Amino acid sequence: IFLRSSTGLGAGSQVAVTAILLPTLHPGLLMVATAYWVGTGQRNLVPQGLYLSTNGGRSWFQVSDALGETAITSLALDATMVVTARSADGSIQRIPLDTALSDLMQYGTAEARRQVPVALALLGIQTGEMELNRRLWSGEDLPATVEGLALLGTPSAIQTLVSALGDAKVTSRQYMVMGALESLGEKAVPALITALSNDNPTLRANAAEMLGWI
Repeated sequence: IFLRSSTGLGAGSQVAVTAILLPTLHPGLLMVATAYWVGTGQRNLVPQGLYLSTNGGRSWFQVSDALGETAITSLALDATMVVTARSADGSIQRIPLDTALSDLMQYGTAEARRQVPVALALLGIQTGEMELNRRLWSGEDLPATVEGLALLGTPSAIQTLVSALGDAKVTSRQYMVMGALESLGEKAVPALITALSNDNPTLRANAAEMLGWI
């Protein structure tokens, strides 16, 4: 249902997922190659594109619509961040994923721009986490940003979330960060313990409270 909505196809359209990729080195990412059925008496399967989700399939954005003329039957992601899409007729399409994502962060749809920094961060590309940090402090797209940092779960990402506990007032950012840290559980404990020695009394108090909740 989410994929159908994200691709813009109506309720009468039939979307086919012709290949699925779960990159083992990048947990949290999910890619699918899609096609859709057209025609009434004689139906044809028309390739549509490559979609990516950073949140377990709850929402999707299109990475590429150039997947050849036949449906994709397999997907692979190599160490150089190139997606290889193989079609049933043996044709191969190679998509540099980092380049595609960088372009989408500037020119993509609103949904793509929300998820692209998370995807870049999960792929280990530094610009992704840097953009998430910027968005956290600017207040831009906070729900997706906080979720992305928590999903990333690196020590630096968790430290960024903990730093937001120092807001002088109870802000929406602080409230969302508290929920994310609680969901991270024991992974957040080292950064929270360190925060107990911070010069900011609000940060110390909130870190203690979070440790109590965890």
